[in-house]
Amino acid sequence: MAEKIIIRDDKGQEHQFTKISDLVAYANSFMTSWLPDDFTWRIQPSWNTSTKKTFHTWLNECPVDWNRDNTDDDGNNEIQVIGFTVPKEDKDEQSI
Repeated sequence: MAEKIIIRDDKGQEHQFTKISDLVAYANSFMTSWLPDDFTWRIQPSWNTSTKKTFHTWLNECPVDWNRDNTDDDGNNEIQVIGFTVPKEDKDEQSI
């Protein structure tokens, strides 16, 4: 489950952030420092393994059939395709 940060300002307006960089940009928009003196910060991108885990959980609960093709024609072990089979009579776009 994705988390978000919600800040309510002095006028009662809520500001929602799902990315750290957006939160930092908001904090930097004020005239006062949001960190004590001699403190520094940086944003360091990281691989989010929980996203991969969430995808595999969703895939296992997927309401349509799927299969995995690990065919590696050139031997570099970089090809993996997941195909979905949706019944032709299923016209509901929300179910796809």
